[in-house]
Amino acid sequence: MHILITWLVTSYGGAEKSIEYLANHIVEHVQKVTLVICDLSELPAVVSQLNLVRSIEVHWTYSLNEYMSVLQQVLYDKQKTFIQRVITNHRTYAVDIPIAHKNNIPTITVFRAILFKDKKIRTLVIKDDILCFIGVRPSDFYWDTLLLGKNFCVGVSECVTNSLQRYLREGRNSMSIYHGLPLKLFSENDRQSYSGKSEYFKVLVLSRLIKWKRVDVAIKALKIAVREIPKVQLTIIGDGEEMRTLLQLVDKYSLNKYVKFYGWQNITSPWFLQHDVYFQTSPMESFGFTVAEAAAARTIILAPNSGAMPELIKHGNTGYLFRSNNYKDAAALLVKISQMSSIKRQKIVNRNYDYFFKYFNAVYESRQYLKLMRTLPSELK
Repeated sequence: MHILITWLVTSYGGAEKSIEYLANHIVEHVQKVTLVICDLSELPAVVSQLNLVRSIEVHWTYSLNEYMSVLQQVLYDKQKTFIQRVITNHRTYAVDIPIAHKNNIPTITVFRAILFKDKKIRTLVIKDDILCFIGVRPSDFYWDTLLLGKNFCVGVSECVTNSLQRYLREGRNSMSIYHGLPLKLFSENDRQSYSGKSEYFKVLVLSRLIKWKRVDVAIKALKIAVREIPKVQLTIIGDGEEMRTLLQLVDKYSLNKYVKFYGWQNITSPWFLQHDVYFQTSPMESFGFTVAEAAAARTIILAPNSGAMPELIKHGNTGYLFRSNNYKDAAALLVKISQMSSIKRQKIVNRNYDYFFKYFNAVYESRQYLKLMRTLPSELK
């Protein structure tokens, strides 16, 4: 079996690394893997450092016109082993699916975004080699292209798949396959060597500083929690358009000595290891790579009870969930965690560590995709 994996990169993050691991593991079980990447990120040099197995045929493109040209060449080149399946992401289905269907090739589209009923959906449109995200309705052309023909839809979490189901016509095929995470796993000794003994209760937020990520919830929660945790430190890693607003909020609440901003950091593991709690603020995460990084570093996770978070975190057992955007809830849980015994903390992070290691690894993910590709319904073959 010859598998074609296509991917559009608009920003560097864990998803691109996950594709590396997926391709490297799938190639061990099929005849050939071809990977075509359209890199429109601001960090192409970083993304290009993906460590891929030599036998994988890789095509890097840096514009949508170039991407379409290479994609058609790969599919039409009769000298290549016949491609039998395509795995693509939802950002490029407007390009990939029409071309794949023309060649009678079943396509698996991987959705990483949560779709909301009765709201506009963001989709990809090609126009003069410019990447445009516009609002479309399910009746529009590209959406119909997605739902019809030889296509199978995969969500990276149950919440994504469930949101997708609202738009799928009766009988359409879909399932959930969690990302296989390329994480370095850390021991309790690693944590101690990084953090040492500190009298401060350290809380970490790692996020793009944009409005919908709701980093302000962490600052507002700290304003309440500091009354009972006088020796607390909130570290915010990230950059974005909301930086000035967040700095003003910190100043307004007189929290300057408790909150530190460190901008964007390429290497994040040490930050997780140095903190007691990872505070996930965004209420709309469809998976949450930073939550997985926190689990790998054995850091307690505090997250909203929305999006994919309830799938990744079992409240009170592997971490803690607060009502979305409710900073009072979050503050109460911060206080609770700060007063927790070291034995209880270790039990929670160990359970979370084991859970992520079991279900969110590249080997497990690749097995799921291979099983899907080999057992696609007859109408897709």
